[in-house]
Amino acid sequence: MAGLSAEDGAARRRVMAWAALFAVTWALLEIAVSLLLHGRYDVIQIVWCRYAAHIAAVMLIWGLRRPRLWRTRSPVFQVARSLMMLVMPVAFAIAIREGVSLDFVESIFWTAPFQIVLLARLFTGDVAPLTAWAAAIIGSIGSAAIFGHLLSGSLLGVSLALAGSLSFSAYIVMTRSLRDEPAPTNLLYTGLAVFVVLTPFMPMVWIWPTASDWAVLVMIGVVGVGALYALERACEAGAAWLVAIMLFAQVICLGLLHVGIGGAPRLQAEIGIVILVGVLGAFWMSARWLAPSRRNPAAP
Repeated sequence: MAGLSAEDGAARRRVMAWAALFAVTWALLEIAVSLLLHGRYDVIQIVWCRYAAHIAAVMLIWGLRRPRLWRTRSPVFQVARSLMMLVMPVAFAIAIREGVSLDFVESIFWTAPFQIVLLARLFTGDVAPLTAWAAAIIGSIGSAAIFGHLLSGSLLGVSLALAGSLSFSAYIVMTRSLRDEPAPTNLLYTGLAVFVVLTPFMPMVWIWPTASDWAVLVMIGVVGVGALYALERACEAGAAWLVAIMLFAQVICLGLLHVGIGGAPRLQAEIGIVILVGVLGAFWMSARWLAPSRRNPAAP
């Protein structure tokens, strides 16, 4: 994949648009899983079915035209990145099973944009402008207002919430690091490692889905390919800090659902949504004037 030849406002907004498309689509997929499948199947089965459909979709779309789709210069890195997509839902599932508040997990999880900005600086050399740091911090505060829970009674709760958040952040930064690999190859490995690791556990958790649930599982996998393709395009074209801030679009979608089902105090959640809309709007409008991304010479 090739990067940007110039960092102008229009180019940055294209990166932001791809990232926002990923964020909104991913939010809709999470909502679909929560409303249509939650509590009916083990999370391991849902993830396995999702990535089985993901792999099938990638092979149908690109496999015939790219018979060596699996070839990569970074197989170990690809597998490690894929496993981040396993750590994230498993950490969530264990946290909820252990009685940790979902609102607490979400509040901690959505410090991820700040983590991405930090990890990108350390490991990819993308040095974000102060505007991005400020947007990440303010956006994290807005996210906490939406979910309204920053306290946990256990070290386990904190550890699991951070594990889910850090794995997601690492996935984004690692995707940026793989920007020179073909997007279809990256997408194949995203699903492949998770599918292989979870397959031995299927006999222990398997419940035959109904026909309608099969349709939902396949839909989630196929649409998920589209969402992750948008993320690949965003990470290919621009710095991770541009992608990070636009992820708050996902929180806005989840926040609207949160208000609708009576989660956190309504006024508090609405204030959080307004904060996030303001952050995204200001960041989008300032794209033309953001300081150019710089490479950190100390980064690997």
